[in-house]
Amino acid sequence: EGLVDFAGHTLTFTHNMIQQAAFDLIPSTTCAQLLLRLACCFMNQCNSSEPKSTLFVAVDLINRIGAEVVSNNAEQCFSFASLNLDAGKKAMEITDFASALKYFNSGISFLRGRNHWDDRYELCLGLFENAASANYCEGKHKIAVTQANIVLENARNFEDKFKSYCVFINVIGIESMNEAIE
Repeated sequence: EGLVDFAGHTLTFTHNMIQQAAFDLIPSTTCAQLLLRLACCFMNQCNSSEPKSTLFVAVDLINRIGAEVVSNNAEQCFSFASLNLDAGKKAMEITDFASALKYFNSGISFLRGRNHWDDRYELCLGLFENAASANYCEGKHKIAVTQANIVLENARNFEDKFKSYCVFINVIGIESMNEAIE
């Protein structure tokens, strides 16, 4: 009593710490399976006209599972990477660069151990060029340059390299201004 609120068929915890404590009681062996089932339910809602907050909830659940748990299922990894790309783009739209960066990096983690620039070109390009931009916006210039270099090494044409060149120019401009000030 007092731990949960009922509203029709909906159950909510009265405090996020109570929710976390209840979640911590779930055995770790079944936790990933439970999170995956929950994420799949939310993913179905993401494809409808639900608000973008549903996408963030689904992707946060996916990222809580982690790439290691689903690494043996390539299609699921691609799907999760794509959802992270979508969530990152939406976070960038509302200028939440820290969250966007988290989503882009998580998306990239679902591609780890594989070089998918040939078969998943658009997904890789989107994740890495957006991660470079988000790192730049967060002031992480060295990481931004590293990710921009990955794009430049794998991009097929100038149009796909353009955003990475812009990151380079912005980083050089910032560093030049910092040197001038000192």
